[in-house]
Amino acid sequence: MRTLLAPTDQYFGSAVPGSGPNGTASAATGSLRIATSIPSDHPHEPAHRFLYGATATRFGTRLLFGETAMAGARGLAIAARLLDGFRGGAEHESDLGRVAYQMALSVSEERMGSAQELARLTLLEHRPDGMLAVVNRGMPAPVLVGWGEARSLAPPLAQPAIGLLNPGSLRVPPHAVRSRPGERILLFTGPEPRTAGGGPMASDPGVAAALSGPFNVALERLREVLGGDERFVLAAAECLVEIGEPADATAASTPGEATRRARLARNPLRA
Repeated sequence: MRTLLAPTDQYFGSAVPGSGPNGTASAATGSLRIATSIPSDHPHEPAHRFLYGATATRFGTRLLFGETAMAGARGLAIAARLLDGFRGGAEHESDLGRVAYQMALSVSEERMGSAQELARLTLLEHRPDGMLAVVNRGMPAPVLVGWGEARSLAPPLAQPAIGLLNPGSLRVPPHAVRSRPGERILLFTGPEPRTAGGGPMASDPGVAAALSGPFNVALERLREVLGGDERFVLAAAECLVEIGEPADATAASTPGEATRRARLARNPLRA
């Protein structure tokens, strides 16, 4: 697999299936540890472009993971615009929902005047107070794993993929979840895989055990557990996020407070 790794305060890139050997690349960004796996090429899947990004901001550590609904040059252009929208929005917007709005706005011209699915993505935010915010646009619900158990982070109201609605026409608050250091979150593309027991992935104890193991091999263990679902094992991209201590324990506890503090004049004599 191929990923693009940057300094520890930023982690951005995109890749297509078959761009390298199947495997996992890891990076640490802000308060999150991240492992990303891009699949090898699958003969029955179009070569959609997967995209990922993470950056440490004054609002918390923010992460993007998803895929374009287009292949080829158009998929590359959509991925580039979405990454640019995420960079700018993550740095300046205090609300994670506004970051998603800026990303949708960045590709609005690609809709060509009608509703069209352009990308499916999930945004995560680990706030300075330890809370986790989730915005999901057409992706499977993330799976939260902690202390040997797993549960789905399905939001109260599902949002469609980017491009199906005009930007800003549906404003849903980010899904807020209390998190603890050491917990992990699995993000993945495509439909939810079938477990050996036929139930949802979050209910399978084997999934929780695989994702709770050594971080650098957790995604490989997950694919072994789900080996009966060929579509997931061969064609899905996965991102595993481990939550650390909040990046700044003295920072504002809400996005609004963070914005207020950012506007205050800074004392140059204070470190």
